[in-house]
Amino acid sequence: MGGDFNAITNKSERRNCLGLLKGSKDFLKFIENCSLVDLPMLWRKFTWYGPENKKSRLDRFLLDEGWFEKIEDFQQQGLNRTVSDHIPILLSYGSSDWGPRLFKFFNAWVQNKECMSIIKKECGLMDNLNGKVSGKLKRPKGVLGKWNREEIYFLDKRFIEIEDRIRWLDECSEAGELSDVELEELKILNLEMGVLNRLKESIWRQKSRMTWLKMRDSNTAFFHRAVKFKQKESLCVG
Repeated sequence: MGGDFNAITNKSERRNCLGLLKGSKDFLKFIENCSLVDLPMLWRKFTWYGPENKKSRLDRFLLDEGWFEKIEDFQQQGLNRTVSDHIPILLSYGSSDWGPRLFKFFNAWVQNKECMSIIKKECGLMDNLNGKVSGKLKRPKGVLGKWNREEIYFLDKRFIEIEDRIRWLDECSEAGELSDVELEELKILNLEMGVLNRLKESIWRQKSRMTWLKMRDSNTAFFHRAVKFKQKESLCVG
């Protein structure tokens, strides 16, 4: 759905205006209860321009989460304003060129002994290389990047394996009593699943540049979407 909601989600969406924050909580609650996604707007920060240099983001598209299962790369773009005090907004989808991929060190890596071993080894080799520090970092960046891709692949693969095994054991428990061995296996699998979940959430949380996580409402899919929207938001003007 899209249009003029006459409401904002936070203080940054208004300037030189009073009274618009009153309905913000209700608006955010509406978005959350309806499982809608508020896309960041590209090119423009505000959608309404009033007298005395007043500005607000009152217009937007809100998308159902189910849309992103089929199409991920939605974009919401603010266009040039003409006679109206509201700007037109274009909702589109398609691939975008985000430029070269930056190297990032994830906090979750330090929990992995293999990763720390690689870092110590590569740092030791750096002393034997000539040139600037940026040039010396190319090798460990490449090695760590390759290790990360392989580790993430293993993590996702193992996550699916555990999920399938737990589901099978649950189905067995519905049909009859589990043996002591199966109960112990289920306990171990649940513990391992918890560890993997925390690792994945740590990675996505850092990618999305968020510093908070509601422990009772952990949702890795939310962070996954936030990463994609944060990438788009880097193109916003203002």
